[in-house]
Amino acid sequence: MSDALSSMIDALGLEVAAIRKKGGGTQIELRGGERVGQAEDNWLYRFPLGDDLYLRDDTPVRLICGDRETSGVLVSFRDGVLLVAIEADLGPKIAFARLMADDSFLVERLKERLEKVRSGEAQFNKAGAERVIGEARPRTGDADPEAVVLQGDGILNEEQRMAIRRSLGSDTTFVWGPPGTGKTTTLARIVEAHYRAKRSVLLVSNTNIAVDTALERVAERLQGEADFHSGAVLRQGPVVKDELRQRFGPQVVLEEVVARLGERLRLEKEDLLRQVAALERDEKPLAQAVADHESLETTRRALAELEASLTEVRKSEQLRKAEARQHHSRTATLRADLERARTMGAIRRLFSGLNPDRLEREIAAAARAGQAAQDAARALAEEASRREAKVRDLRAEHDRLAHAVGAYPPPAECRQRLEAAQAKLRPARDRITAIDRELAALADGVVARCRVLATTVYRTYLAGPLRRSFDVAVIDEASMLMLPLVYYAAGIAAHAVVVAGDFRQLPAIVTSDEPAAEEWLKRDVFEKVGIPERILRHTATPELVTLRTQYRMREPICELVNRFFYTDHPLRTDLGAGREARRFPLGDAPLLYVDTSSFHPWTALRLGTFSRYNLFHALLVRNILLHLADVGYLPGADATNDAVGAVSPYGAQSKLIQALLEDRLGSRAAGVAATVHRFQGNEKDVMLLDLTDSYGAKLGRFLSASRIEEDGARLLNVAVSRSRCHVVLIGNFEYLRAKASSDAIVRGLIEHFQEYGQALVVESLLPLADRDWVDALHHVMPRGFELPDGAAGAFTEGTFYPAFARDLARVKSSIVLFSPFATAPGTSRWVEPLRAALARGAGVRVVMRPPEEAGGAPAEEVTELVAELRTLGIAVDLRARMHEKIAILDGRILWHGSLNILSHSDTRESMLRIESSSACEALGRFVSTPPGRKDDRVDLHAPENPACPSCGGPTVWDSGRFGIYFRCEKPDCDGKVDPRRRGQGAQRGRRGGGAGASATGRSCPQPDCGGRLVQRTGRHGRFLGCTGYPRCRYTEHLS
Repeated sequence: MSDALSSMIDALGLEVAAIRKKGGGTQIELRGGERVGQAEDNWLYRFPLGDDLYLRDDTPVRLICGDRETSGVLVSFRDGVLLVAIEADLGPKIAFARLMADDSFLVERLKERLEKVRSGEAQFNKAGAERVIGEARPRTGDADPEAVVLQGDGILNEEQRMAIRRSLGSDTTFVWGPPGTGKTTTLARIVEAHYRAKRSVLLVSNTNIAVDTALERVAERLQGEADFHSGAVLRQGPVVKDELRQRFGPQVVLEEVVARLGERLRLEKEDLLRQVAALERDEKPLAQAVADHESLETTRRALAELEASLTEVRKSEQLRKAEARQHHSRTATLRADLERARTMGAIRRLFSGLNPDRLEREIAAAARAGQAAQDAARALAEEASRREAKVRDLRAEHDRLAHAVGAYPPPAECRQRLEAAQAKLRPARDRITAIDRELAALADGVVARCRVLATTVYRTYLAGPLRRSFDVAVIDEASMLMLPLVYYAAGIAAHAVVVAGDFRQLPAIVTSDEPAAEEWLKRDVFEKVGIPERILRHTATPELVTLRTQYRMREPICELVNRFFYTDHPLRTDLGAGREARRFPLGDAPLLYVDTSSFHPWTALRLGTFSRYNLFHALLVRNILLHLADVGYLPGADATNDAVGAVSPYGAQSKLIQALLEDRLGSRAAGVAATVHRFQGNEKDVMLLDLTDSYGAKLGRFLSASRIEEDGARLLNVAVSRSRCHVVLIGNFEYLRAKASSDAIVRGLIEHFQEYGQALVVESLLPLADRDWVDALHHVMPRGFELPDGAAGAFTEGTFYPAFARDLARVKSSIVLFSPFATAPGTSRWVEPLRAALARGAGVRVVMRPPEEAGGAPAEEVTELVAELRTLGIAVDLRARMHEKIAILDGRILWHGSLNILSHSDTRESMLRIESSSACEALGRFVSTPPGRKDDRVDLHAPENPACPSCGGPTVWDSGRFGIYFRCEKPDCDGKVDPRRRGQGAQRGRRGGGAGASATGRSCPQPDCGGRLVQRTGRHGRFLGCTGYPRCRYTEHLS
């Protein structure tokens, strides 16, 4: 085989290694599951899931529910709903379960399959596969399909007709289908054309929903054919799209086709099962009677043997006791002789034969023998006790069985009647087994005879890979597939391959950064054969057909997409595109934008990652969506949401938005917010695009893109082209203009929106769904200001302090402050409120930079400040290069912005306040060292930094080329901790907190003290100290 095949195999090996290096598996907690049907002898369960999940369809999973564990596969994840097919029926509802998946499984199985291709073990069309990846020249031409292919509902445009003719006359055809250009319709007609040309077709795509959507179009075209009803068109794998099952299930879903074609066998099997059930009602009591008779006989023999052995043990015990008495008696006699010998002279001892040395040796030997006999007797007594207990249990079992068999006929009669019943059952059971074989053969025969088979590309090589070839392979969404997947699917076709996709949208997600992975996995098939480059050079590419008329987007959205992503092949807008749109409550313009520059929103990185979040933007998006929900634009919980979606380039931001929405909307918010990756292949009436990047973090690579080939450009293309009617762009335009290069696509994007779009005013959006926003509190904050429960809003440096002080006074359980810089004056204003919270039993934790990164304050001052805070009982974790400014109070009140709480003096800053447990939990995860499992609980107020393994002192969080680590605070100590290798005992309180966490808050045991014990850190490590220090100096050491 070719060098290309070996290179792909090597690249897949690198990808497997990279996935495993990063953990290799996904574990998530699932709640609120419900059984929704069956597919391929498996049970389908649906779970709501707010997180993004980057697993491919058909990934094997394990589902653990209570003490039950079962295998299955991931069927789909879309619109916030996870669908899995599992082997066991776990009931109609699943309150809680844990899902585990091996992220590398599909990649590793593909590698193994290609190795069999290389060795010649697998049937494979090498020439066809190599043409698809540019290793051989394709043959191109045109052929006219049957006239009916071009007729019927929906008039085809000229490019679609050309794609059909080109696919019929060529051995390799590429169809470039930009968003909304009718690619699925075109592929359905291509499948129909080959079907009517008497060719068999394999139709594959990357997801189950994409397969269902394409097959539904094919079924609409072929439902009038006679063999359509005998299994000519098949769907292999679980069906996700309800419309496909409802409209064409009996004709195309494999198990339903087999059930229908095998109706006679099925009815015969059902009749036999009823007969077996009736006969088993007679057989089971007889089998029980025979089993009880046999058990009684076995028990009787065992009891006799055990009683005999007990007698032997007791006899041995008495012998050992007698032996011990003899040895003890001899020892006493020898001791008396020794005493006499010691009173004799030498000559008298000689004549009496009493040698003291010999006597001492004999005494020692007799004592040892006596002790050994005594020990043996004791062991035998214990063994006898155990056997007596067994005799009691066995006798009770014997009596129970004897009582049970009293109601049965004699053993011989029971066996005779059982054999007669089993003789009647045997033919029925044998026939059921034979029917199952016939039905399996029928299924194999249906697959072998089918003319069109639709499935995911992964099922072509998984368990039981396709045992037949096809004349034609049609590969949809090929630009989202790794090159080896396209290569393998193409090799299943004997004559022709059609590859469809859009290389200007997002490629496959690849973990490895190795050059071989870049070359053979990250580059899509279009790029591998040089199509994008030839387009830019205007070089003729006869094997490529480009679809140019789009039917999805309103014209202004299409113009936007053309200007930035399809300048070389601009799309035409069909007259009917976007005409049936409902009126959008926020404005009529297709392009709407929100410039948040005047609010100086702050962005922060999720700890240990490059993913970022922007709380102000998240609140803004949430309120827009809440308003759309209030006015009925967002559908209800049980309705399909085709109306609106919210996307961000970053998983941290989309997760935060989703958490805020679920806080208010519950299940109605399912799948509304997600990353752009998750929305690829989807479309909505309205898309909210949150650019997220702002002050506080370096501009992300996605928004730095300046060429259409870059991932960032592809991401922006997908984001805006999901919309049919309106795009709402949200960003800090001032920041993006300052940080993005002059040729960055995002700069052109915001300029286009400002020139051709309609501005939405931030101030009018913030209170749309929340009357509790406090926008101008500095005008109504007298000395006696009372912060109302549930108040939320934007605070300046002038309004922050009284509001935050009021919040601190109400704290009951925990305070967590993230303040990169701390000064003595800035910290002193909060010491008394913090001391009061400690006295109430609250846990207090401060996260700040180490003294050497103190900014304006001297390092010595910060070192002393840290020591004083720890003396108070405040847990202080030092974290290098941190920049988050956050406060989380009682796990439900979140403050976030640009103000350093422990050092601010007179600069202009802003902070946001929101009450949301979900937001606190989400941000808590963002700013915590990633736990061992995705769902592990994070106790933010518990210290995170471990003790130094060398000196036992506190450590500093830091990160280097190999990831996160902890180094000792002392400059002269080289102690370090790798969090990936820390044992359970060394980890922070997120998994329970250890003894120190559990002891924190209990009353001080000193008489008349009244204080509480809190964790503190001293020069010898962590300890418990009294909140009444220095009046009370009680301490407890913590190991």
